[in-house]
Amino acid sequence: MSDLDYCVVSLRLSGDDLDPAAVTARLGVEPTRAWRTGDWSETHKRPRPKGGWILEGPAGEPRDLDAKIKALLAALPHNPDLWRELAAFKPDMFCGLFMLDSNAETALTPATLAMLAERGLTLGLDIYGPADE
Repeated sequence: MSDLDYCVVSLRLSGDDLDPAAVTARLGVEPTRAWRTGDWSETHKRPRPKGGWILEGPAGEPRDLDAKIKALLAALPHNPDLWRELAAFKPDMFCGLFMLDSNAETALTPATLAMLAERGLTLGLDIYGPADE
């Protein structure tokens, strides 16, 4: 059960020497966005200070955080050695949570928490309350 209006999830990796093509080859999935250190950022109007690789989660299940994380991780390899190699790029599961009210709840199942832990992924939560009217 979730009181969220919607949520988004993304797998993120970053590092000075991150090579997006090498990460893509290792994970076997094309990123949503990727760049090398020094590539120009149109958003920030400057060179990027670190390389980055981002894979956004599925658009479906707009309110089910647990389902979105499971679906994203299911699209990736479950090779512990691979995830230990990628640990140098500080991989994390970014979650943006958007609430309908000032108090809302959602939960992750033990199976999903285990999937994150097995891959050494930090769980990052950005929580946004209801918009002022």
